Amino acid sequence: MKRTIEKPVVEKLYSPGQATSAGLTHIFLLFSVFLLLVEGFSFLLGYVRPEVSYSLLLLFLVGVAALIRKSRAIDFRALGRDIRQQQVLLIFTAVVSAIILAISGIGGLGYQHPDHYMGDTLLNELMVREWPLWIEEGELKPFFKDFRTSPLTYYYGHYMPAALVGKLLGWKAAVVAMIVWSYLKTYTVLVLTFLYVLNTTASRRTTLTLLVLMAVLFVFTSGLGVVGWYIRKFIGQTPAFGLDSAAVWDFPFLFTSHARIWLWVPQHGLSAWLAVLLVVYALNTSFYLPYLLVVLAPVLITTPFAAVGLVPFLVLLAVKTYRRNQWKALFSGTNVVVGGGIFLCGASYLLSNTFGFPVKFLFTSADPQLLVQYILFLLVELGLPAFLLYRYWHVLPAGSRTLYTVALMTLCCIPFLMIGAWNDWCARASIPAIFVVGILLCQGGVLLLEERKSFSYLVLGLGILGMASTVYLSDLGTSIKEYRIQLPRRVTIADHGESLATFQRIGSGDSFFFKYLAKERPHDGSRVADSH
Repeated sequence: MKRTIEKPVVEKLYSPGQATSAGLTHIFLLFSVFLLLVEGFSFLLGYVRPEVSYSLLLLFLVGVAALIRKSRAIDFRALGRDIRQQQVLLIFTAVVSAIILAISGIGGLGYQHPDHYMGDTLLNELMVREWPLWIEEGELKPFFKDFRTSPLTYYYGHYMPAALVGKLLGWKAAVVAMIVWSYLKTYTVLVLTFLYVLNTTASRRTTLTLLVLMAVLFVFTSGLGVVGWYIRKFIGQTPAFGLDSAAVWDFPFLFTSHARIWLWVPQHGLSAWLAVLLVVYALNTSFYLPYLLVVLAPVLITTPFAAVGLVPFLVLLAVKTYRRNQWKALFSGTNVVVGGGIFLCGASYLLSNTFGFPVKFLFTSADPQLLVQYILFLLVELGLPAFLLYRYWHVLPAGSRTLYTVALMTLCCIPFLMIGAWNDWCARASIPAIFVVGILLCQGGVLLLEERKSFSYLVLGLGILGMASTVYLSDLGTSIKEYRIQLPRRVTIADHGESLATFQRIGSGDSFFFKYLAKERPHDGSRVADSH
């Protein structure tokens, strides 16, 4: 006879007595709101005309006043108790976050992949140029011989707070600010993830074993790319980029594990993960609904494809709020006016791009080989979590089952489209759904650990997960072998133009955004004096 585990009431507001460490959870949720809004309003105040940006900021502050009044209902007096109760979690997560950051390449910590050089260049240019960023004719020669003066249209959100520090204090301070900013986002993501799992599995005790299990399941969430690589090699098919990397074994279909995102493109993952957590928590509490869309709109400026990948979960949230008769809270005046205003500014800014990169649907022709490749891709990338979650489906909370269904459907649909030479669409739009799968794997792992009869499944799952992590371990090996700590070299767009200012990042000065919403183009060149 199967033992059933008591499930907490997750549909209600996270309040004292209804969830583990409710006050602590709210503090970190508020902090995640702060992190995303700093990025969003940095863009508004730096890129958008004052009459628009100041109006949105003023309206939002009115909404914040209402949020502060509402926050009085939270029993923050119990915060000290929560901290003592979860001190193992807070310390463990702080250490894990530091380890992750130390090998990530961010700010010169560890081996820097090519993407980090581009990130450092963007940080430098945001620091020394006036906003919006414009590239003058002649700056990119000999890379672009026919280039005319144009704005750079790129998702700068993650870099903007550190660039603002750099404008005041110089390059070294900007690099330190980038490290601190990335650490704060990483720490907040992991704490909120682990607290959510504790709440939804009724695990009141936070043991080191439990935390290690969740960290392993979450950080190493990955498909079996190495298995797919061997399968294609065995049947005599050479992947598009050769046989040297299992990470791109089935290109143009391309999902990215959490660990690889941390090593290659943390600017995409960190903000997207915070956004997913806010939506997932909002499914269980109405507290943040009147302000949620305001907070999520800035994600468009940080990682636009991941923001689109968040839409299915927002639809689920809209349906759930309608059924709970709370739809008026979701479509509050603050959300519609301020959130809509930020969204309009961000969307029109991104649409000012000249779109000089491949965009196509992959299944426009009845290609049986491509269909077989697609099916193999889904089996390899989603087979392990599907197996583990199916095994423990009967004790998962109902909300988790719905989340997994939405995530699975999303991941099945995303590969139909290709955008960018490396199919950035598939790799980035899948971030929210893969993150949800990571959360559910943590839930399933905790529940498997509590049911001794299923312990063998947990061991088997961790064994398969270890094999899945070989793609990440290959990158980790490179990072350790080439490890160094040094201040990143300041590289300009002119020096790094061939790979940085590709047509994927060039905007049009005649677009709606730059005609009606953006600040005027800086005169006498966009470069400001750099005395640091």
